[in-house]
Amino acid sequence: MAHSSPRRRSSPAWVRQASSEELHAIAFAFLNQQTTADLSERQEWLWTRLIDELEWRWHHTRPSTQRCYCGLCRPPF
Repeated sequence: MAHSSPRRRSSPAWVRQASSEELHAIAFAFLNQQTTADLSERQEWLWTRLIDELEWRWHHTRPSTQRCYCGLCRPPF
């Protein structure tokens, strides 16, 4: 049985069900936004959930050759 982190369980269902490409797009948009302004409290909350989900997927993707190795997915961020 796969172990899931408590944070992943607290993520909204749409985050857990979204494709990795969609999660990357949102996360990279937040990274770009952070270069000019701070994220709002809600954006920070979502940012944390996105990173948690991407890291969870990284840990649970088998075979490991199919993992994404970008800076967002590889723990620790």
